[in-house]
Amino acid sequence: MINTSEPYIDKVDTSPTLDDIEDELYQYKIFITGLDGRQAHMDSYMTIMDGNAFDKMWKAIGKKYTKEQWLVWADNWIYFGYLSPTVKLFGLTVKRYANDL
Repeated sequence: MINTSEPYIDKVDTSPTLDDIEDELYQYKIFITGLDGRQAHMDSYMTIMDGNAFDKMWKAIGKKYTKEQWLVWADNWIYFGYLSPTVKLFGLTVKRYANDL
């Protein structure tokens, strides 16, 4: 758990931004509709996470960024205001994978 009394995010190089990394993730088609399998935005209604696509993404770009960067981004997804279950699941999965870096 990150100590919230200190601004952790200021201590980690977070470039690219969260928006940049989400744009990059989109090309891996990790998020799909639960109804017909079309690609969807991560926080759209009825979106599911494709675990196989996540694994492909992680193999392709997992080591492109530091563990600290992934953990900052993961906390953003885990504690996202909307708390879509898919976004939270994605953040927790990223955190689990990042801890193995």
